[in-house]
Amino acid sequence: MDGTPIEYKGWGLTPIVSRTPEAFNVLLLVEKPNGIRRAMGPLGKFQSAAIAVSFAIEYGKALVDGRPLPNQQAAGR
Repeated sequence: MDGTPIEYKGWGLTPIVSRTPEAFNVLLLVEKPNGIRRAMGPLGKFQSAAIAVSFAIEYGKALVDGRPLPNQQAAGR
């Protein structure tokens, strides 16, 4: 399941969620303003797709801003 891509400060952030019998896994596609793309993850296992997408977007925003990256426990793993 793909999350809706968002643009944040000129960067593209696209969460990609997959489901296993136990959890929802997420990775994040990041596109820099210069067009260079990178996949990050998996970022963790989550209780729902919505929590996984939310975590991936917050992770991406922190990455762009140069802030400490969030941890899974804070996201409601």
